[in-house]
Amino acid sequence: TKVEIYIPLIKIMMKAVIIDDEKKSREVLNTLLEKNFPNVNIVGTADGVKSGIKLVTEQAPDIIFLDIKMADGTGFDLLEALDKLKARVIFTTAYDQYALKAIKYSALDYLLKPIDVEELKTAVEKAEKQKLEMPVMENLQFLLENFRKNENNYSRITLPTGNAYEV
Repeated sequence: TKVEIYIPLIKIMMKAVIIDDEKKSREVLNTLLEKNFPNVNIVGTADGVKSGIKLVTEQAPDIIFLDIKMADGTGFDLLEALDKLKARVIFTTAYDQYALKAIKYSALDYLLKPIDVEELKTAVEKAEKQKLEMPVMENLQFLLENFRKNENNYSRITLPTGNAYEV
């Protein structure tokens, strides 16, 4: 007999922002996210590069849904203006010719308008998976940095325990 085990995916809450100069595009994407992704909380929208930089800086989102061509610049201009961006970027655009450039900017996904719900689902699941894996990667990076130091006189050790650290 074959026994199948069902392991549900962990749904974690994620903060998201939508940056697009077209009001209708922002509204459509917001509606798609609200209807299909209860774990994605839209914490704000912006209509351009300048307002988008302010929004991302204030909200520190997990996901940025970003248009490429906007009235006051491009999505790439926005990304270049942000220092140490930790958010996952999902481009939402009508232009397919910028896909290669988006990859160079480490975009999580590149969705063409009109946005297909299944493609959006795949992109959001990728963001969720990356968010779950990120603490592990940050801990490994911290460990590697400590190993690279030539100090041998350690007076403390820090161990992760659940959601905290024991010193």
